[in-house]
Amino acid sequence: MRKTTIIVAAIAILAIALCASCDEEEDLGGTGGGSGSDSDTDSDTDSDSDTDSDTDTDSDTDTDSDSDADSDTDADEGAACKLSCGEAADCLPESPDASHDLDNWSCDGGYCSWLGCQSHEECGDGMANPENWGCSPDTGTGGIPVCARRCDQASECAANAGTSGAYDEDNWECSTAGFCKSLGCLTTAECETSHPSQTGIECLLSPTLEIDICKIPCGSAADCSSEGAAYDADNWDCTEGVCYYWGCHDSAECHDTPSHGPDWDCVNP
Repeated sequence: MRKTTIIVAAIAILAIALCASCDEEEDLGGTGGGSGSDSDTDSDTDSDSDTDSDTDTDSDTDTDSDSDADSDTDADEGAACKLSCGEAADCLPESPDASHDLDNWSCDGGYCSWLGCQSHEECGDGMANPENWGCSPDTGTGGIPVCARRCDQASECAANAGTSGAYDEDNWECSTAGFCKSLGCLTTAECETSHPSQTGIECLLSPTLEIDICKIPCGSAADCSSEGAAYDADNWDCTEGVCYYWGCHDSAECHDTPSHGPDWDCVNP
């Protein structure tokens, strides 16, 4: 069994299938690090301290698998580091939770693909109130089912219903299938209210999550970088304050990234 990084950034996610009516509000805080997606280092939508569904949804550990690795030449824009495999068991993280164990992975074309959650029971596993969680077919990105909080109305999804800021009722919707889906921030003023100590914070696009989130704008590609050769400054573009991940350039970068290693290749989209 080889260790793979299950990332959110994005996540699911990530931020995409998140809890409602939770004990506390967390900063929209994702890391651009092992996912190879979006350096939203300041924020990500997660209103529940018990779970991070964006990690599930953003299984940037790598859902595309119909491409060939490019080890010797520069890759195309959008290329990503992917874990190579001979069977699904090779894709498992060291200590998988119920939504990341064997039935949640496939080995397609020699690379690992996360299939998403497979049952409501998986999503309730380990939760204080498992009946409040389920496998949502319509709140993740890329059509991948993700664990999300159940709801009848948007107010149940809000971290602090009835208050102003970036996480109240107007920042959520209750999906057709009855699951909480973050709409992201609506204005910079909301972000300033929710994060008063973060000078310069704005409501900006998260390319990974496909919504606007509260974060500090980048000034250059260096502001987007994180640990590892596949995620340093030459793998990013900073455009109008938003970090865009260009992709890995070759497999050597994936090998030289601590969260990956020699079993990872740079695979074209």
